[in-house]
Amino acid sequence: MKKGIIIVVVLVLSYAILAVGNGMLAGNDDVATSGKETLTGAAEGFGGEVSVTVTTEGGKIVNVEIVGDGETPGIGTNAIEQLPEKIKAANSADVEIVAGATVTSEAIIKAVKSALESSGAGGGATLTGTAEGFGGTVTVTLTMDGDKITGVEIVGDGETPGIGTNAIEQLPEKIKAANSADVEVISGATITSNAIIEAVSNALAK
Repeated sequence: MKKGIIIVVVLVLSYAILAVGNGMLAGNDDVATSGKETLTGAAEGFGGEVSVTVTTEGGKIVNVEIVGDGETPGIGTNAIEQLPEKIKAANSADVEIVAGATVTSEAIIKAVKSALESSGAGGGATLTGTAEGFGGTVTVTLTMDGDKITGVEIVGDGETPGIGTNAIEQLPEKIKAANSADVEVISGATITSNAIIEAVSNALAK
């Protein structure tokens, strides 16, 4: 009888341990797939150190917290209050300073850049992609700031002057404005346009 009770107790405990273990593993999977990252940075402000905590999710800045206890009330504190929303909206530290609070603004911007660079999120990554155009290979080089396309360079030496070259000249600004490869083709230069769009998509897929 005692042996039977012991066996039952052992089985119950084993099941409980397995259940807890599975729960812990599931929790770890949630953290791993959430894509959230908390980054910190600091810089010297007007009245001492200004520190920032930046939360990113999937390469996007979702929260910015700033601490600068030594900054001047009504001046530096304006930058502390106003810049988080500007930085989130731009998804970048490249924002305008707050009028009258230049030193504090620059410290915040520097601290945010430092935080982003610590994870590579704001390190100005360069991506390349290629596709076949009308006259040969079209190569696109994208400069990224986080998830934002900040530069587009296109090389397609074999594309027809005055036709394919129109797409090469006009599409970079359209791609940057859309922050995407989802742009309309240039009239009369469909093949080159589609090659550029495909090359951008290939680069972004990396």
